[in-house]
Amino acid sequence: MKKLCALAIGIISVNTFADSNLRIDTKQTPPPMQVTTQEQQYAVAQNEQAYQPQTYQQANQFSIAAGYSGSDLKDSEGYGEKGNGFFINGAYHFDDSVNVWLEFDKQKTSDINAEFSDSGVDVKAKASYDLTEIAMGVQYKWNSERLYAGIGTGLGFSRLKYNADANAVIDGVSYSESESETYDYYTWRVADLELGAKFNQNLSAFANVGYKLLLSLETDTECGYSYCVSGRAEDMDLDGVTYKAGLRYSF
Repeated sequence: MKKLCALAIGIISVNTFADSNLRIDTKQTPPPMQVTTQEQQYAVAQNEQAYQPQTYQQANQFSIAAGYSGSDLKDSEGYGEKGNGFFINGAYHFDDSVNVWLEFDKQKTSDINAEFSDSGVDVKAKASYDLTEIAMGVQYKWNSERLYAGIGTGLGFSRLKYNADANAVIDGVSYSESESETYDYYTWRVADLELGAKFNQNLSAFANVGYKLLLSLETDTECGYSYCVSGRAEDMDLDGVTYKAGLRYSF
């Protein structure tokens, strides 16, 4: 009887141990899925693209402008004339505030006519000048949504061509004479103030007023009793106000 009880206890113990191991095994989680090296690299690349900070840099822009150009230039003695013409300007914009520009400017005065009589001689005279300039410089702008203001300066080269025609009648006989001279100048645009309005991202209209110096490249020779001195013809320098109005297209 004792042996029978011991055998029964042993059988119960073995079954209990087996059941316990079986329950433990069924509760174990399956091993994680193995990811191949290619899949891992793709996942890392996707994550880097998703979290990579995005940077934006505005492309540099060019612009071209054209319109009316005028000036009121005088010499050292206060004599001068008003010129009228046109300009073409091209600019490279580093950003919305700073640009460098290159400009062609062509102006002409209205004809100056004079008529007078002296000692029975009737004289009619006409004079005018053409001023051609090529200049380059820099401009700084302050921008708002629809308006902007700017200030600029620049250096250039100008050529002034002076033309004069005269006709005199002496004792019923007509005499004519023409004269043409060319003078070269360095140009300094001391300051150009500009105010513009933006129609859209590409098109704007503007007005500009400035002050300009024209420094003569001609020379004068003055001779005294025993010597001669040559130097720049400062009395031919010009200075005065300039003004422009036009349209600008950016691309």
